[in-house]
Amino acid sequence: MIAGGPAVPDIIGAMDQPRSAILTLLRDQTLALPEAFERAVYYGFCREWTPAYYAGKHQLFHVHDFPTGLRGTIFVGVRTLEPVLLDLEGVS
Repeated sequence: MIAGGPAVPDIIGAMDQPRSAILTLLRDQTLALPEAFERAVYYGFCREWTPAYYAGKHQLFHVHDFPTGLRGTIFVGVRTLEPVLLDLEGVS
């Protein structure tokens, strides 16, 4: 991670409408969660600063503003998925 990046509101404010409106709504709802916070994270693969949201020490998601639209990456821990996977008939 690179230090000294832009503030998340600045990243969102630089987006076109309605993308900034969508992300602002998502931001407000996420930050209302207990222990939630945000920070800008630099992703070298995309060469951009992107908003990332955390609950405690765990990243919940981050969002990229691609030319084709907003793309979010949501993180779900393996322990969260384990019960779902165990109930699937197609998974041994």
